[in-house]
Amino acid sequence: WRVHQHYRRIEDELLIPRGARVALKARDPRLIVPISRIDKAALHALSLAHGLSKHVTVIHISFDEDGAQAFKERWARAVGPDIPIEVIVSPFRSLLAPMLSYLDAIDDKDPDRPIVVVLAEFVPRHWWDAVLHNQTALRLKLALFTRPNTSVIDVPYHLGDAEDFAAR
Repeated sequence: WRVHQHYRRIEDELLIPRGARVALKARDPRLIVPISRIDKAALHALSLAHGLSKHVTVIHISFDEDGAQAFKERWARAVGPDIPIEVIVSPFRSLLAPMLSYLDAIDDKDPDRPIVVVLAEFVPRHWWDAVLHNQTALRLKLALFTRPNTSVIDVPYHLGDAEDFAAR
């Protein structure tokens, strides 16, 4: 009986009455693309994000100030100023906590604007190689799954995919 009540309550909350007219509100999300390095998979995800919205920010988490500065310089040379980058220094080698704190800060500034996290995910050629790759993306997806006002777009990158950028 309790299970049935649960399902009824959820159905009542999700249901749109038949014949009802709905007006969708356009929502302009802020896209966040976390990257660990500038590589083809990251640029593939960034290209998709940039095509979806002009409100894209790249986030990089570095473990020390020297690494943070080096990454900013490499970003400026490779990509330029068109797409902003936020570099966070995490001296305890933590990735998840600084990322979630960053998203919380964005939410605090504009709680009505949705956040979309665009994750680059390398797809290995063989299934047995999967245990060697993408564990960080998986942990991040799991952490973001229950976070309100946040969606995740997973962008797979297969070796040999067409490139979304031109080397200059």
